[in-house]
Amino acid sequence: MRQAFARYRDALLHARGVPGDAAGLRLPPDPLVLSYAVAAAMVLDLPDKQQLLASPDTAGRLRAELVVLRRETAMIRGLAMRPAVEFTRLPYTAN
Repeated sequence: MRQAFARYRDALLHARGVPGDAAGLRLPPDPLVLSYAVAAAMVLDLPDKQQLLASPDTAGRLRAELVVLRRETAMIRGLAMRPAVEFTRLPYTAN
């Protein structure tokens, strides 16, 4: 879980153009607290996040989160583009 979340975090940072290294990332040692922290930290639609948080037990929540983390990390890394944030800083033109 810790490695999967670190890869996910690094992929998110890279996609935003921010250098990142999850080496200093500190996650809670308690599995129950870890499962809720990871679910809360993931960038997901509210229903998907709620489904993870509503898992009946810690082990099931962690297994489901691992699947989602791997899927989301692969998707983020597969994106060939980054947001063109510089366009938001330019004056509006009708052209």
